[in-house]
Amino acid sequence: NSDAFEIETGMHKADIGADLQPGPGKIDFIDRARLINLMTNRREVGISAMGQFDQFDYTVGVYNGTGRNLNNDGNLMYLLKAGYTFEFENEGSLYVVANGAFNGTVGESIGNLTTTGDRLLYGGYIDYDSDSWFGVVELLMTSFESIQLTDDETITGAYVTLGNKITET
Repeated sequence: NSDAFEIETGMHKADIGADLQPGPGKIDFIDRARLINLMTNRREVGISAMGQFDQFDYTVGVYNGTGRNLNNDGNLMYLLKAGYTFEFENEGSLYVVANGAFNGTVGESIGNLTTTGDRLLYGGYIDYDSDSWFGVVELLMTSFESIQLTDDETITGAYVTLGNKITET
């Protein structure tokens, strides 16, 4: 285990989406953003390799693609995330991330729809933090074929969080 390379195995949060990563006590609202609840599983069974070099960080992962359900059709979910942190003189930072995943699992639920096979999940986010302001802008998209619809489906979701730190606590 080092800053440059770390491995995580078992059931854990796949590193896709800004709103999925913090623990429940650290999120900005009472619940996760709707796009996170709709497009991703909160936890996946698999293995992730991650690390950080100076201001650049990465995650590469392979997961069951069915969340907490340990049944799998032999197809897996593959994830790639890359981020870079810009640091400013006012003790502020801007974290810019691009991420994506490919999931070949058949029968995965996405809201009221069920996939017939390959699904792409892709997007990115920008996370700003300073001594007095914080904010996140996230865009997440998923493309797939479903049992219920005849054409390919693409769902797009986005949210913005902006806040002011009135006191240090």
